[in-house]
Amino acid sequence: MFTGGRKINPYASKVNWIKAVILISYSSLCEASCPLEIGLGGSGAEGYRRDSLRLFEVHQSNWQEIPQQIDPTDGAGGLVIAPKDYLKDPVKYPDRMQFFSVNPGPQIPPVAPPCRNKWGREIVGNSSTAWVFACEEAKVLQTPIDYDPVKGVISSKYYRYSFNPENHILFQNIEILQDNKWVSVAHDSNINFHLNIKNFFNLNLGPSAITSKLEDFRLGPLGLVGKVSFYLNLLFFKIKLSLITDVYFYEKQVNVPMIMYAPRDLSKNLNQKSGIYYSWKSTHPFSRQNISDLTQQSFNFNSRDQQKCGLDYCNYQVSTSNLLNMQLKIPVPLVQRNFIPFWASASAENHKIAPAVEAGPDTQGLYFEVSSLPKGEHKWDFWMSLQSNQQELCPHKGTWGREWNRATSQSKNQRQ
Repeated sequence: MFTGGRKINPYASKVNWIKAVILISYSSLCEASCPLEIGLGGSGAEGYRRDSLRLFEVHQSNWQEIPQQIDPTDGAGGLVIAPKDYLKDPVKYPDRMQFFSVNPGPQIPPVAPPCRNKWGREIVGNSSTAWVFACEEAKVLQTPIDYDPVKGVISSKYYRYSFNPENHILFQNIEILQDNKWVSVAHDSNINFHLNIKNFFNLNLGPSAITSKLEDFRLGPLGLVGKVSFYLNLLFFKIKLSLITDVYFYEKQVNVPMIMYAPRDLSKNLNQKSGIYYSWKSTHPFSRQNISDLTQQSFNFNSRDQQKCGLDYCNYQVSTSNLLNMQLKIPVPLVQRNFIPFWASASAENHKIAPAVEAGPDTQGLYFEVSSLPKGEHKWDFWMSLQSNQQELCPHKGTWGREWNRATSQSKNQRQ
């Protein structure tokens, strides 16, 4: 590799691209209905104060207000942690709104709007309809989430999520409330990397090689949103990676978009059996959907794996005892590169198949092969839910419907 006529130290370049296998993997918690999200740009809401926007659904011919959360973004979908008084500022084009719909389907709205308003418009989801109004009476709803940064615990009335104090991409414990008792469903998560570098050596990295930190966060009506940064600890150096992911802790679920960055084409630099093993301990049995056991054949892409996919994404799930469901939403191009989760108990047999898998009691997890990934940034979604079988892919995308004045005249005609 040459830059500006100066030869780069070959060892330094090897170390530099080791960042390619940093997996941003955060455990996440999803309820029965996915959040619906929609961009506010181009809707007509721009210019109104964020705290004036209130969301309503129609239930039994009456308006019912539901929580919604407005998050500023960078225009490319990335979260922006704005100042605490950001709701007093006007809506801007990249702003995004999220909410959980409980409306069973489209309904005729009442003739009278739910508040004195300057603007209103319909939001249409997969099987729901809601209305957002710029009301003269602002209202800010309370958050359903508690966060204790000292203890490293994020909780709602349904779950408690405890961070590993040294590494926020790992959890110490996930507890679910069942029959008025807290039940630990998974604890002591771990992450291991094994890199079989061509013409070089094998490199094994454990959780101590990565430091991650929840650097900034905000509590809102739907929960906690925050940003996590990552450091790579290698050869006595602490390198801050240019990798940051957004985290979303809702009342009944958590979502983290995950990222893997490959500065080089890994198929040219890594041999097979180079991968990542993300594991946890649990005494509960786990069932799987679309996830095969790790075998010697796992390193060769099988076209049947793509038959489990939709047009854009593949859906993989792991669940336990009707308590917790893990869902991975992986883009089809990554699946075609054999970036597929394989189920692997932490056994000596699986360690021989994939050296990243380390043996341990009551340990189970997912193995990802990375040796075929191309250069670039690769993204996918990881959710967990309190539901045992989450068939739908989160989140849902909303579209803008009628403006309120048109809907009012239409609803009047329908009533006549």
